[in-house]
Amino acid sequence: GGTGKTPLLKAMAEWCEARGHSACVVTRGYGADEVSLYRRWLGSDRALIAPERQEGLVRAARAGLDVALMDDGFQHRRASRSLDLLLVSADAPHPPRLLPWGPYREPLRSAGRADLVLVTHRPGGAEPAPWLARMTQEVADVPVLPLALGPLGWRPMSNDRGEHEGDGEGGGAAGNPWSAAVPDGSVLAVASTADPSGFLRLVRATRPDLDVELAPYPNHFEYGPEEARDLVRRAGQRSILTTEKDAVKLDSFEALRERAWVVGFGVAEPLPSALTTRLERVLEGTLP
Repeated sequence: GGTGKTPLLKAMAEWCEARGHSACVVTRGYGADEVSLYRRWLGSDRALIAPERQEGLVRAARAGLDVALMDDGFQHRRASRSLDLLLVSADAPHPPRLLPWGPYREPLRSAGRADLVLVTHRPGGAEPAPWLARMTQEVADVPVLPLALGPLGWRPMSNDRGEHEGDGEGGGAAGNPWSAAVPDGSVLAVASTADPSGFLRLVRATRPDLDVELAPYPNHFEYGPEEARDLVRRAGQRSILTTEKDAVKLDSFEALRERAWVVGFGVAEPLPSALTTRLERVLEGTLP
């Protein structure tokens, strides 16, 4: 969690759609927030919930969708795939520990199964963490590339009403343009992501003049009326900032929605050429 899988899948789906392909995301559906985002971005029929990923791939093919992007599918070895991408965060804990002592499902050497390793959250020019350098050495045959993620802009949450689901024809609701206008002064930042502190760093890096207090919640947290009231009360006269994932769960609470801003986060640069070259070969059927 927290590596940037969701914005990368969005960027890859849009890249495929722009070239005339019908792309979908196959996900286990554990986080309803992610499913809602995929449906908003791609269309209501383009986010397939399938704990058994192979079954989801079969459904995608039967629906005439020719590109299936598996969310968090690296360890699902029974699911057939044409391309294996592994995202790792330069902010990840050191040293990487396997479950139950840490968050990782496989040792570093398993990265050797990937076709590409994409490293996110690494400041430009920064030296790689020792564990990342070791992984790169262990999988010397696998290209390791940086993937730039960053803020896309801000928009009032009230602009999002009625745009949670796509139109069912692909290329779901585009939503309102990100705005350059942002709140001033002191704000309350709300995040229920895998790494809420990452959202705090993003806001501070984007607007260092803001006085930011973080209200963190567990990953994929489902807010209820009580939490919404508490957040409004805690914010006082301040504006509330939140992530796109949290916005799809919070905008049903009117008192909060009318004073909240959504901070967009995504792939900040064109997809790496090494990735798009492989995608082109997959789509042309020239990769095994």
